[in-house]
Amino acid sequence: MRKRIIIGLLALVVVTGMGAFFVSQPERGTVEWHKREYLASVDRIYGDAFLMRIRRIYSPPSMNDAGAMRRHKEALIDLGWMQRREFVISHWTKRMRLVVAQLNPQKGKNPYTEASIELRDGPLRVLVTALAAEMPRWEKLIREADVPEVVAE
Repeated sequence: MRKRIIIGLLALVVVTGMGAFFVSQPERGTVEWHKREYLASVDRIYGDAFLMRIRRIYSPPSMNDAGAMRRHKEALIDLGWMQRREFVISHWTKRMRLVVAQLNPQKGKNPYTEASIELRDGPLRVLVTALAAEMPRWEKLIREADVPEVVAE
């Protein structure tokens, strides 16, 4: 009799735990879900953990991983959690290069922030993708860095 009660209680705990796990998962298509999937894609491609490095040896990242990363980033932009802005700059100075270097993710840095530089005919453009809450900071840094360098005589 005791065994049945203990087994019944264990089954109840397991079922309750599984129910709580599934209920606590973010709903597909929400910001939280896209953040989780984006970070999982970033980790599959760039992850620095020992197991991720071993996994990449036996199963290199595929175009599917890169596509998933891109899709989830675009969804986060569409949902307003991230923003993409294009800045036309006049001066490619050391200070501007430092700002762009800060924007690009490195080990231990924010994987949501990146910058690319477009060198085409016409003005120089910096394309910035960052968290919406951080965009005013990057706008200010780029605006402050877009001044001519003063050459000491």
